Amino acid sequence: APTPTSIERFRMQFGDEYLAFWAKRCYNIVVNTCLFNDASKAPSHFKDQYTWLEERLQYATDKQAQQIFVFGHHPWFLYKEDEDGDTMEGYSTIANETKTVKVPDSYFILPKESRMKVLALFEKFNVSAAFSGHFHQNMVSTTSFGMQMIVTSSLSDVIESTGKPADFTEPNTRGIRVVRVEGGSTASFDHEFISL
Repeated sequence: APTPTSIERFRMQFGDEYLAFWAKRCYNIVVNTCLFNDASKAPSHFKDQYTWLEERLQYATDKQAQQIFVFGHHPWFLYKEDEDGDTMEGYSTIANETKTVKVPDSYFILPKESRMKVLALFEKFNVSAAFSGHFHQNMVSTTSFGMQMIVTSSLSDVIESTGKPADFTEPNTRGIRVVRVEGGSTASFDHEFISL
């Protein structure tokens, strides 16, 4: 769990752990998802970031952003927005020279309570997509309100979950994701994973 000390150390080394910026008419918000995962040791930091997130979403809406994207390390969810970590059955196998470990899919998502609170904000402010990593494999899912949860594989170790839907066909390799945003009266975006 993040602590005030670890957060300050991050800020000294890398800068703000949450921030926002414009790219043309697209508003991009980067959050510290570690605090949404476990804020027990830094509750005031969590509260500050949550308030800031809501203010940024309102600002983007007031300024008529054509797209709002949210970025963070952890995916808000993998397969369904209301999935419960206690009932997820999938796992990924990680092996090294000495042992093999099965890591449950529930390890990779944010707790349902904080997730549902944030997803309600995303719905209210019409967030187009949330981007993350952490899962070390590709997965794209869509909420009931149309927001895409786009999880991109790692550039290091790539693993494979037994919980993925059979109809998910994006390659599961090292690579990058390219996002194309179209402006104008029919603002839209698409994305493509490119294997390296």
